[in-house]
Amino acid sequence: MHRILVVDDEQNLTLLLESILESKGYEVETANSGLEAIEKAQKKTFDICLLDIRMPGMNGVEVFLKIKEISPLTRVIMMTAYAVEDLIEIALNEGAYTCVHKPFDIDDILRLVEEALKTKKQVILIVDDVEKFRNELISILKDRYVIYEAKSGKEAIDKAKEVRYDIIFLDYGLPDMDGIAVFREVKKMIPDVVAILVLDKYLEYLVGDALKSGFYGCIPKPVDKTVLLNLIERAFEK
Repeated sequence: MHRILVVDDEQNLTLLLESILESKGYEVETANSGLEAIEKAQKKTFDICLLDIRMPGMNGVEVFLKIKEISPLTRVIMMTAYAVEDLIEIALNEGAYTCVHKPFDIDDILRLVEEALKTKKQVILIVDDVEKFRNELISILKDRYVIYEAKSGKEAIDKAKEVRYDIIFLDYGLPDMDGIAVFREVKKMIPDVVAILVLDKYLEYLVGDALKSGFYGCIPKPVDKTVLLNLIERAFEK
């Protein structure tokens, strides 16, 4: 489930957008000040942020720059009811997805959210204690996806607290815990994460345990590039 943060000092607007977006299947949180938005962004990773430009205290551009620093992968859609072309220009130059003017059509907001999600690169976490293998996967995937890596189960779990991953590749034989146990912990934080188990040797009973635990699939080492990319594409289509 995609997570959206709605930030506006007009509480009625944040509640309206929250209700509409939740009815479309999104997980939504709201904030009525820049400080509150930053605090929420520090605790959770959001896919999309709908952010008002004119707010008391910190303006929306200042909040955007801080959120960008905390969560570079969050797509930010600026909102404004005023003629603040200078602030809009700064936000767009700094990487905001777009800016919409109030009053806006709700259908336009929903369309922009969908478009922003489609253009957002998927995020993959590679968990393996062998650096050579991690680098091999990174070299294959880095041009298509945003890649993070971890060399232990604990490091993977800690990273899942900070970043929302779309796919996680988990080596079964990690030094501190097995890949299936890591997946169970990560799934508590990212319920819809797609997990793929990586095995040094194909063992039917491990594959069966992984699939029963909710893994999407398994892949043996050494990894075939074509098989790897096809597996990822099928996982995202699902």
